[in-house]
Amino acid sequence: LPAFWVGLLYDADALERAWRLVEDWSADDHAMLRREVPKTALRTELRRRTVGDVALDALELARDGLRARNRLDRAGNNETGFLAELDEIARSGASAAERKLARFYGPWRQDIDRVFDEFAY
Repeated sequence: LPAFWVGLLYDADALERAWRLVEDWSADDHAMLRREVPKTALRTELRRRTVGDVALDALELARDGLRARNRLDRAGNNETGFLAELDEIARSGASAAERKLARFYGPWRQDIDRVFDEFAY
């Protein structure tokens, strides 16, 4: 998530393009998103698009911003690799919480202790 914000906010072009994604959203649109996204997440529809579609667009802008920033690690990789988890969420349409719930009700057979085994950091 920090790489997403760095990619959008530290590059003027990416920031301008991100603004263009949302500049015509009304106060009613914002209110609807605040009300509906907690219930329907990336499937929430706004103006014939889903929040997931907007997320994919925003991720591409962040990726462009990180490429322009061109901060490389010792292996020569830029920071775009840090967006992989967000890419997976946006492409699949399933949030991390939804994926955990699917495991809880599926292979974990409602054994909450499994979350600590599989998601310990």
